Amino acid sequence: MHVTSKRLIWHCAIWLLISIPCSAQVLTLDSVLQEAVSNNPELLAAGKDLEAVEASYWDKVAPDYPGIFLEYEGIPEGASSSDYESRKIGISQEIDFPFIYILNGRKNKQEQQSSLFSYMALKNDIKADVKKRFYEVLFHTENQRLYGEIESLSDRMLSMARIRVMAGESAPYDTLRAKVDRVDVENLLLSAGRDRKNALYGLKLLLGRKKVETFEISGDLKYNPLMLDGDALKEKAIAARPELKLALSELEMSKLDRKLTLLEQLPSFEVSYFNHTLPGSATPDNWGGGIGLTIPLWGLPKGKSAVNAATHRRDAVGWRIESIKRTVLEEVDEAWSRLMLTDSQVRKYQESVLGVADELVRIATKSYEAGEMGYYETAEAYRSMYRTRASYAEALFTWHTALADLERAVGVSLTNK
Repeated sequence: MHVTSKRLIWHCAIWLLISIPCSAQVLTLDSVLQEAVSNNPELLAAGKDLEAVEASYWDKVAPDYPGIFLEYEGIPEGASSSDYESRKIGISQEIDFPFIYILNGRKNKQEQQSSLFSYMALKNDIKADVKKRFYEVLFHTENQRLYGEIESLSDRMLSMARIRVMAGESAPYDTLRAKVDRVDVENLLLSAGRDRKNALYGLKLLLGRKKVETFEISGDLKYNPLMLDGDALKEKAIAARPELKLALSELEMSKLDRKLTLLEQLPSFEVSYFNHTLPGSATPDNWGGGIGLTIPLWGLPKGKSAVNAATHRRDAVGWRIESIKRTVLEEVDEAWSRLMLTDSQVRKYQESVLGVADELVRIATKSYEAGEMGYYETAEAYRSMYRTRASYAEALFTWHTALADLERAVGVSLTNK
């Protein structure tokens, strides 16, 4: 037993040295979440969209560019432009109804809020995805460790089977069966390594890292019971979900759009200032100004149509909010139910199943060493134990992913991560 323990420790040490390069950076859950928020390409793009909306404020509230005009009158046929009777040169500015600029400023502020909530919604989704990838890597790491133990124990069982065959206590079949089991374990170990590599690559993509960059993660599939109330979670989700805040912001924008549509039916103004030159007159050089306004001649049918369309768009956003609320409540209920189910499964493993499996292996090992049990029964006891441990690891992984989905549905962290 002492030799076997030393062999197991040596096997795990070699695996760690091979799988973790000396220069690899080690990241915790907190650090990968921070890195994702800082470097995820989708979040960076959403951040730039927000900055673009913020930068467009003066473009929304300032009048259009002024225009310069030049007019000649009374130029005889065949004469040059210098033989004019009258010339005007000046500058003009078109100005909308003043309240339109005020509402455009308010609308831009609301657009900034919408962009912020859109960014927060994406951030909420990406953090959940990062957590799930992080725990997926831990899950496959645990599988690698578990199959490494099985590989060492398979070597031990193979050695014992050979000794018993040579002693005439077992049939050669036991040795062949032990070799087959050893190959099966090698394949499981390779599969776990491949799955871990794929999960780690998926995590790299979420962090905005290149494929060639190397790092490892530090953590475990630890179970921390949570006291959660489904109704309280739904209330929290209604208050916290960025998608709902975004929809409410879009409702405010639709109201502002309707007000702007009403104001657009009012006249706009055009102000000009010019120099009027009249060669040969008593006052050849004169200055003047002008003011004009548009007449909403087609305001009744055109304006009514535009206002009605804006009203329907506003009402549509209102109904969309109700739809989003129902979806949020359904997502919270589904995620909470899934978490409660996996929570009960994890508790069951901890309270009874794991202990029973370990006791079964202890009895089988003792009986095999005493010659009271054959290889097949003993190997089946070991397989049962490791199937139980693998299922327990999967239950822990499912619990963590269910928690990540619930946090995504609620819109806030439930574990301060």
